Amino acid sequence: MKVGWKTRIYFYTYKYVTGPLLDNIVNLFQGFFILLDKATGNEIPPISDTEALREYRNRTNLLVNNVPTEFQALLPLAIKWGIGDDAIRGEVTEAATEIEKLELASSLSGKLGAIDKWIDSFPEDLMSDEAAAFMFMIEAVEELGLDIEYE
Repeated sequence: MKVGWKTRIYFYTYKYVTGPLLDNIVNLFQGFFILLDKATGNEIPPISDTEALREYRNRTNLLVNNVPTEFQALLPLAIKWGIGDDAIRGEVTEAATEIEKLELASSLSGKLGAIDKWIDSFPEDLMSDEAAAFMFMIEAVEELGLDIEYE
């Protein structure tokens, strides 16, 4: 296929002049806004996953009295694994040791059906924070691929 001289001029103009020029203009504007954020004190420092997890758990205030008696002993596990933020929960499940997985599996064995019934007793828009934590803990179980007796 033969390319005409007009097509070549257009291609080389874009490749060597217009493309880099547009990239530089975009970089200039991005740099300007970064400097503006720093000057006004609006710079958002990046946080590590452990800081995000710590911040999430500090905002979470689960009360044992809002959990049925038969599940109150599981509340520490719900606090540890029942993270509503998918990204943070994913980090926690990826970092889980085999011992932690076994502890979770053995603690929930035979109780998932009853926990599901408790969670289902709430209307979706009125679920308590405690029930939501148990629901997210069950999601963590599924993400971990644990085979737990449902009953």
